[in-house]
Amino acid sequence: MDLFLFAIGYLGLTAFFIGILLFGESPVFRNTPIASLHWFVTQGIFDGLGWIVAKTCGARGARALDSVYLTCCERPNAALQVAYLAMVLGGYWLYWNNLFSLLPNPWADRDHILLGSASVAVSLGLFVFASASDPGTIRAGDADTLAAWHALYPLDNAIWPEKTCSTCGLCVARHDHHCAWINNCVGAANMRHFLAFLVANLAMCAYGAVLACVILGGEMEARGVWRLNLVNYATGRVVPMWRVPSKMLEWLIVLYPVGVAVGLFMGVATLLVAFFLSYQLYLLAVGRTQYEMFRWRDLHHQMLEEAEQQEEQRIAAEREAATREAEAAGKGGGGKQ
Repeated sequence: MDLFLFAIGYLGLTAFFIGILLFGESPVFRNTPIASLHWFVTQGIFDGLGWIVAKTCGARGARALDSVYLTCCERPNAALQVAYLAMVLGGYWLYWNNLFSLLPNPWADRDHILLGSASVAVSLGLFVFASASDPGTIRAGDADTLAAWHALYPLDNAIWPEKTCSTCGLCVARHDHHCAWINNCVGAANMRHFLAFLVANLAMCAYGAVLACVILGGEMEARGVWRLNLVNYATGRVVPMWRVPSKMLEWLIVLYPVGVAVGLFMGVATLLVAFFLSYQLYLLAVGRTQYEMFRWRDLHHQMLEEAEQQEEQRIAAEREAATREAEAAGKGGGGKQ
């Protein structure tokens, strides 16, 4: 397979997968393959895994799986915080040994080592700050603050019910969501810290991806790859190697496999963070939180289901009425004969 097309396809599928996760539950995609894919990715796979565990391991295995799910997904835990630190610090170590070690070269100088290290340090600092920040917790005895928030957002048991985070149990002012990456709620008091954390990570990933391309391009320049030609011995045609991206990528993978992998990973990470940051900024622009969007979505689905049920009942009633009229007309015709 053409490696260049494979890389493009990989990035495209990643973007599509992100779109499915973020927007698959939208009412716009109701009863479409997009909604089915979203259900399969977010619920169907796990339901299937649960069924397999229950069949192979019995009730005890199913309970163990439920316990793992509750611990990892429904309770505060540092699993994704550890994963984030492992990815950032491990990625920085790989970058240092496989990309920074190539500097300076014709396209990049050693100043990028300082800039890249600074971007990692800023991201880690904002990660710690966002993780430790108070999201705007409303204490049980703080009646005045609670009354003020209820005045801004009156309870209606639909969009604005009494809200306590289902993961950590805190009552948070303007609760947006519980972010597992920072193991903390995001609310009125720390939204700016969370956005700064996202922006810093987007800048770090985008800078790392672009710099990887620049460093590897400089290595090709230093080795004269840009001036190489490919010869088709069957036709005698001579083509510059840079016009055949798949050959360039093959050359890079052979000589710099880890550098290419790190650059590709950072490109995918850039897409992930960019999608989520864009969604978060969109919510800010329309003045809603993630929690509100989910409540509106659920309410919209409920209204659509009720409308469909009412339509089905109306059609059934019309059919029943038509059947009765036909039976009455039949009996009347038989009496006249």
